[in-house]
Amino acid sequence: PMFFDRWPFRNGDHWSCLPKLTCPTLMVHAGFTFVRGEVMKDMNSQVADSTLVEIAESGHVVPLDNPTALTGALRPFLES
Repeated sequence: PMFFDRWPFRNGDHWSCLPKLTCPTLMVHAGFTFVRGEVMKDMNSQVADSTLVEIAESGHVVPLDNPTALTGALRPFLES
């Protein structure tokens, strides 16, 4: 419960910021997270230069839950 109360991104609506992003953006969706896939697809569609990847075998904190899969997603994104 503390996570939901204190996490700053949960305190407001930031959807209007997404279309303003101008840099290449990698969005990572974990297979076992409270964030629905449809929400991630919607976020991805709002950013002009965005790539959405799914890390199926991971909880919400992907760097801790599946760092190998995250590295596999980051490497091609950073090399492009």
